[in-house]
Order: sequence, then C-alpha cells, then structure tokens
Amino acid sequence: MKRKLKKMLEVNEVIDNRFKLLSKLGAGEFGSVWKVEDVEDGKEKALKMCPKDDPSYLKELKFLNNASHVKGVSKLLFNFHFQRWSCLVLSLEGESFDQIMQRSKNPGVSTANLRRIMYNLGQTLVEIHNLGFIHRDLHAQNILVTVMGEICALKIVDFGVCLRYLDYIGNELNQENNNNVNFITSRHSSLQSMQHGYHTPQDDWISLIYILIHYNGVRFRDDIFDMMGDKMNFGNNPHSLLRPDLHWLADCYQLLQLPEVDFQKVLEIIDGDESDFDVKSPIEFEMVDGVIKFN
Repeated sequence: MKRKLKKMLEVNEVIDNRFKLLSKLGAGEFGSVWKVEDVEDGKEKALKMCPKDDPSYLKELKFLNNASHVKGVSKLLFNFHFQRWSCLVLSLEGESFDQIMQRSKNPGVSTANLRRIMYNLGQTLVEIHNLGFIHRDLHAQNILVTVMGEICALKIVDFGVCLRYLDYIGNELNQENNNNVNFITSRHSSLQSMQHGYHTPQDDWISLIYILIHYNGVRFRDDIFDMMGDKMNFGNNPHSLLRPDLHWLADCYQLLQLPEVDFQKVLEIIDGDESDFDVKSPIEFEMVDGVIKFN
C-alpha cells in the first residue's frame, strides 16, 4: 500500500485561519520557522511549527513560559495546535549573529564591541541559568540581532533542547537525560560536554567563547577527533592562540574551568578596569545598503 505523502507548507498558506506564511526563516530535522503576517492585527511575527510528537516543543514552551521577563530571549506570544503541528508564535527578530559577523569581517569588529556583545549575551545567560535552565545548543545561528532605532538588541533563541537543571527553589535536579549526541559533537559544544555528554551552565558560556573566537582566527576542524584535539589545544593555553587584545576571553575561559564559578566574576573580566570604557554602552553598528554591520 502506498504511503500518503504529507502536504508541504507553502508561502501564502494561512495557518489556523490567522497566520499567513510569508517566507521560511529556518528549518531543522523536526520542524520549521516562518515569517508570518497575523491577519488579525496586520503585524509580522515568527511562527515555529513542530510535529505534535516532537518533545522539543514542550521543552521550549516550558522555558519560554518561565522566561517572559528576560529581555535577551525571543518572546512567546501564544501557542496552539494545528492539524499535525504544534505551533509557537514568537516575536519576530532580525538576522543571525553569524550573518552579521560574516558581513563585518572587513575591517573586523572592534575589541570594545566584542566585549559589549559578550557582556550582553553573558547577562542573558545568567538570567537563563538563574531560572534553572541550560540552553545546551548555543551557536551563532541561535543568536538573532534586531535593530530598534539606534539600539542593537541580541536575542538567544531555539530552546528545543534546553534542560531544566534546578527546581523552583534552586535544588539540583536529576540529569539522567542530560546528553544528546546529535548536538554535543558540534563545533560550538564545549570539550567537557563532548567528552562526557553532560552539560552545566559553564558549557553555555564556553559555547559563547567558541562563537567569538571563531570569528577571530581560532577555527576548529570539522572531523570530530581533530575538533576535540583543537579544543584541547585551546584549553591548554588559550592566551597563546588569541591576540593580546583578546586575552580577556582566555581569562574568562580559564575561570570557567573551575568546578564552582561565580558568573559575576566572568562579567567583571569582560567589563575590564578601563575608566573610559562602559561595557554596558550600546553595541556599535552601522547600516550598509540596508543591512546591519558591526563596527
């Protein structure tokens, strides 16, 4: 008997009599994200659609319901089920961090701006971890950049594999499911998580460091064993692989190797001690031919 083919989603299709599909923003193994028009208010939003049996939907829904006050994550507007899909309606953000960093390669992003970027994202990680969650899959495509007037906002997205590691009163939870070979073998995964299949808040921070050094000359090879060797080399002497003006990244990395980490100390390293620099100042950017570029 022939298996009935599932209908593919198409541009201009209207989901749940409300959300008109405008363009596909991204797609993964289990679902897709669309830019949509909400026909009720005429505003553009993001619609994430996952199969109803996909556990990532419930993980992301649980996190976003807990994180409505966190500025550095995309906002859940509402959720619903439609035919074979579980759907999240989210605030529409901008391009990925990777797209903008690739565009900003010449002459490159200033050290001051890199510190602003890491401090901004680091504060968001602190809030995520204080809620009791670990992202576990932080990479440059899961950071979106939205321009609002003269402000450049960074948003961490895609919490489909996040893990709750603390309960509501701060007690550590059983983490027997804290492993997934589908993403711990990735370039952005920490060496510790690749070796042991186990994630801590430090591993989210190390993923953030890997993201920034990738655009500053430290590249990990694609082969899994070569990649682990490259990460070991970086971990053994991170200062030797970074320019002197980026040694603060190496200092952060070394602090994150401790069993117990005060993440405010990591933020202090990023902040530095220069009296004429405010790490909380706005991220500097310019619009070139209608698209954003970091300075």
